[in-house]
Amino acid sequence: MTESGLVSRDYRVTVPLGASETLDVVEHAAELWGARWSRLGTGGRLELPVHAGVRRGTVTGRLWTEPDRGGTALVFRVETSDYSLKHGSVAVLAVGGLSALALTFWPLYPPLLAAAPLALVFTVLAWLLISSRLQSAGIEDFLDLVATGGRNVEPDPSDERPTDGAEG
Repeated sequence: MTESGLVSRDYRVTVPLGASETLDVVEHAAELWGARWSRLGTGGRLELPVHAGVRRGTVTGRLWTEPDRGGTALVFRVETSDYSLKHGSVAVLAVGGLSALALTFWPLYPPLLAAAPLALVFTVLAWLLISSRLQSAGIEDFLDLVATGGRNVEPDPSDERPTDGAEG
């Protein structure tokens, strides 16, 4: 399932740097994030990979700088977005949800009691495999990274690189 198009929306953050330095930080943050960044004058185009729960995709838009009292205002206008479902995760959640229903309704339909142990296992597995690992990384998170100068990078749990500071 793909959801394309989004009402154009502006995201704004103030960065305590000059315009050129801010765009340098955007370039660095885009590199860390795995985004595509094309600098054009006092702004550029950004294609940002995002994920929200069981959906993942990309958001594309125009990014530009404006003078601001606290430094430079960085504005990102979303032009297109494309999200798709992680079908495996949705299937596991559906099985877990149906299992939870079986656990809930066995008092009303006693033959469901025979399936209760298996339903309990499926419900717990769905929680452990999917629900407890849901992640979200969107436009606001990217702009927060830029606003802090790219210094608050949290490692991606799905990343296979060592997180103990060892180079590899």
